[in-house]
Parts: sequence; C-alpha cells; structure tokens
Amino acid sequence: MALIRRLLLSIEKHPDRISGFNFENYKPEDINYHVALLIDAGLLEGDYVRSHSSSSMAPARFVITSMTWAGHEFLDNLRQEDVWNVIKTKFKDDSVATVIAVAKDLAANFAKKKLKGLMDENEP
Repeated sequence: MALIRRLLLSIEKHPDRISGFNFENYKPEDINYHVALLIDAGLLEGDYVRSHSSSSMAPARFVITSMTWAGHEFLDNLRQEDVWNVIKTKFKDDSVATVIAVAKDLAANFAKKKLKGLMDENEP
C-alpha cells in the first residue's frame, strides 16, 4: 500500500510525468503492476500494455493521462495521518478495492468524531 500512496503523491506533484517512475527499493515490474492496478481501479486515467513474451503480470509499458476524481479523493483520505496509520498497519495486504472502501469509511468516521467534538464544545 505504501507504493500506491507514493505513486499517487508523485503523480499529483508531477502531473506531466506519464511514465518512468523510479523509486528506491521498488523493482520496475512492481511499480508497473501497481500503476496497472490504479488504472483498473479507476484512480488513474491511462493505458498499459502487457508483454506477450513475459509471464509477469506487470505491464511492459504504461501511459498515465491524469488522476481521476476518485484518485484525488482516495489520496486525500490517505493523507490523513489517522487513516494512513490504520491502512498501513491493519490493511497493508488487502486489495486496492478494499483499501479504497476502508479509507473512505475511516475518513468519514474520523470526520464525524471531529464534528461531534466541535458540536459538544459549542453546547451550553
């Protein structure tokens, strides 16, 4: 999940970068595979091509055209330290779809708790 968060942060920071990510401690195949997951999950707009000569699930090439609205929302949820701490410790091995749903629910629940605290402060 850390790689997905790192990819989204990098794409947001450099929206003109459409391919060729190089992160220390990650193999290019792992990066390409996770980009494909993000495209398939609807968090990124883009396309990828798998190599017919390789048994790897990782695409040989990809092009990212933009981050979607859902991608921005997911990244905003992951930016919240409370949400990120739960995701990286309790859901680090779960599917992207599961983490998207959990992050959204966690962010909503943390926001409700914060709102309740604010409302309690303002009660006479």
